[in-house]
Amino acid sequence: MLYGSNANPIDRLIIWFYFLGKPSTYYKKIDSLPRKKEDGKDLFDREEFFKTYQGFFYKKTHRIIKDRVQILYTKSYKTASLISNVLDGEGIQVVDVTQIPNPKSQIPNIDNKCMVIEDNKKTSVTTKDIVAFFGCQFQKGETEVSDIILMLGNIEREWEVK
Repeated sequence: MLYGSNANPIDRLIIWFYFLGKPSTYYKKIDSLPRKKEDGKDLFDREEFFKTYQGFFYKKTHRIIKDRVQILYTKSYKTASLISNVLDGEGIQVVDVTQIPNPKSQIPNIDNKCMVIEDNKKTSVTTKDIVAFFGCQFQKGETEVSDIILMLGNIEREWEVK
């Protein structure tokens, strides 16, 4: 709570109250974040963080369900890879990351919002969690490579990695 951060005091208090009274099994403490020097600046080392903590926060329910996700992106593989790491860290298996230059050629009615496509008769917990987390549209449809397709759309810009 007292370390340097970009969180404002109100956000810090909300987080503090959230963890207040929770048992220690409810959260995991990370002692230090990996850092690297770049252009004379001390920066967060994203790659080292994922190597060290990938799977650290996963939900067992996603691993038990074993839904496979394919990510479709238009511009940045780095951004798609970051989102893949986020999903994998939650226990969701990403089996493919593919660039599609023109998503409208695949789905004519798509706008620029992210979309989750699933072909199961009953919507899975994994699909519901992805839709809720990223705020995507949901559509029933045919999938070939995986159980679920995540078309990044606008989240590719929001999660952009340089």
